Amino acid sequence: MTTLDTLKEIFGKYFGQSFDGFGEETLRTEIEKWDSTAHVGLVLEIERQFEIEFTPSELARLTSVGAIRALVDRKRAA
Repeated sequence: MTTLDTLKEIFGKYFGQSFDGFGEETLRTEIEKWDSTAHVGLVLEIERQFEIEFTPSELARLTSVGAIRALVDRKRAA
């Protein structure tokens, strides 16, 4: 399973809807439920699922699915 596939599952479970149609270009502002409060919970779930941790400065850069996927992949490769 790719990182993007896993992220789709996480987003789907977290927001309670299917994210089959989204891709790396999907922005945080395009997902209605993805507000600042949801961002914190989503980040915690991503960290748990991938067994990684984001730094505070990295959190500010997580503004799209592609940005999240790229950072997850970098952290998992390290």
